[in-house]
Amino acid sequence: MWSEEDRKMLSLEMLVTAFPQQLWLEIEPQKCEEIEERVTEYSSDAARRRAVLNTLCGEAIADWLRSDPDEEAESILVESDPKIWEFVNGITLQLGSTRLVLIPRESADTEELLVPWEWLDIPGWKANYYLGVQMSLESDEHWLRVWGFASHGVVKEGRKDNMWRTYGVERADLTEDLNVLWLSREFCPQALEQSEASGFFSEAEAQRWLDRLGQPSTYSPRLEIPFERWAALLADDKWRHNLYQKRLGRSLTKRIHLGQWLHGLIEEGWDAMESVLGPYPALAFRGATMLQRGKRLSLAHSGVEIALCLAIAPLSNTKQQISVELFPLGDRVDLPPELQLIILDEQGQTAMQAAAGQSESLEFEFRGSAGEHFSVKVVLGEFSVTEEFVI
Repeated sequence: MWSEEDRKMLSLEMLVTAFPQQLWLEIEPQKCEEIEERVTEYSSDAARRRAVLNTLCGEAIADWLRSDPDEEAESILVESDPKIWEFVNGITLQLGSTRLVLIPRESADTEELLVPWEWLDIPGWKANYYLGVQMSLESDEHWLRVWGFASHGVVKEGRKDNMWRTYGVERADLTEDLNVLWLSREFCPQALEQSEASGFFSEAEAQRWLDRLGQPSTYSPRLEIPFERWAALLADDKWRHNLYQKRLGRSLTKRIHLGQWLHGLIEEGWDAMESVLGPYPALAFRGATMLQRGKRLSLAHSGVEIALCLAIAPLSNTKQQISVELFPLGDRVDLPPELQLIILDEQGQTAMQAAAGQSESLEFEFRGSAGEHFSVKVVLGEFSVTEEFVI
């Protein structure tokens, strides 16, 4: 076997001669630079590197397949959501009805193909074949090689590692020559068994997991919670997107621009107070009438519905007076006693906080300057909803 140092000393031509049955592709250095500049939206260097490898790998092999006159170019699709690489290694190629998952690695260790559980145990993610890809991007010559592949059935029966959550297939059980895969596609097509989605849980529980896993770190959070829960989070487009955004430190909600309300530009969902509460007197602050709008909030499975109402009044060209209020809706006279209203500053720190007790409403008033950000958080038990605003 070649040692890693031996491989570094060998030219691509010599390596191709040593392993003639494997697919070898040269990668232009400028292509690497282009992708490294393009792929930046990840929370850690490890995730960014994973995204670069998968993007290069997927594009290089897809281009190679499209150059084959026997393949219909329009039927070759790179399908993976780039947000997946924040968490998991691997990229999907769809060739007509055949689905491939490529597992790229920079390591020279090709004794075992390691496939993350996600690519076999999440409904909709599994593939017909799994391909091990070695990539070399550090030497003068940039290249990749497909050093072996296995069918879904072979990988599923491989060594199951409960610590790292991978399926392992030893090199001796892999097939090197991709011609065997093309012949299998043509003469022995494999139908994937469709399984039902599992591990469903409520929005409130999903939010708790998102809050726990959404903190940026130097490693993927995929091993931190039971796999059934992790798989359900990752399989759901909305939750996967929200987890990705949280790990990048981004807001999951659209900011409401209160300053634009004064010019008649009001976001959808924020209605006149009469539409939300019925007849309601306009507030006034030092002679300036506030512009008021309200929004209905449904608090998860509690059956409680409340109105979040905001008002803004100009005090000067740059200063505004803000009012934030909560009211009960429906047949309720009072707000739920444990309901909390929290105002968060630009850094996400609590600036004001109050519990309803037996109140008919909750209200905060404060002043702010144009361009300042704040958030309103409503909490009832384990459920919370946050709205973000710009003055």
